[in-house]
Amino acid sequence: MVFGELCYWWLDAESYLGSIISPLNLRRTAVIKAILTDLGNVVVLFDKRKGAELLAEKLERPVDEIDRILNGPTGSRRLKLLEVGKISTTDYHFLIQKELDGLIGPKIFWEIHNSIFTPNSEVIDTFKAIQFTHPAVQFIAVSNTDVMRLATMVWVSGLRFDKIVASCAVGFAKPDQRIFKVAAEMAEIEPRECLFIDDMGEYCQRAAAFGFQTFHYQDLSSFLQFLLKNARFLA
Repeated sequence: MVFGELCYWWLDAESYLGSIISPLNLRRTAVIKAILTDLGNVVVLFDKRKGAELLAEKLERPVDEIDRILNGPTGSRRLKLLEVGKISTTDYHFLIQKELDGLIGPKIFWEIHNSIFTPNSEVIDTFKAIQFTHPAVQFIAVSNTDVMRLATMVWVSGLRFDKIVASCAVGFAKPDQRIFKVAAEMAEIEPRECLFIDDMGEYCQRAAAFGFQTFHYQDLSSFLQFLLKNARFLA
């Protein structure tokens, strides 16, 4: 379904549902004034293995070895430190090079680091339709990511975000409720007026405890059903 068709479908669906859902049900949830969405595996899809494959090809080393260095337990802990600003991009690159015991220039390294993303076109088109039909609704990205991948994900998505809350900027990551507090304060609305969307169930549970409306994203079909049955957007 192309973007224009999706906008008209959305308007028709909302109109139909508005005629059949009781006023009592509508009062159960607050009007949504902001969508707080994760980026990775919601707006854009990512394949960590792809980065390992590209780096292994460049260095002529086994893919499994490079994948272990980048994405194994030690690599995952190192990446989390980068994502909350505990180490710099320069230090992260240096530590990877040291473990690789080989040279890979920063330009090529960061190109590979950022190459793992593809747009989730169906979700992107859905968000664009909501932005078109409900222009007063804020769109805020809430992501655990480093500064390099943040810029890439936003660019790949092609979406307009009113604000961005990134772990690398605030110094803490989901599911820490401090990041939800920052997002709500940026939106300048009550938590119950925010819809938080993430592919991690644990993050959604913590966001719900904070007071957000939440949706655990797994596939487009269930997401559209949730929006049409449960979501009321600010006009």
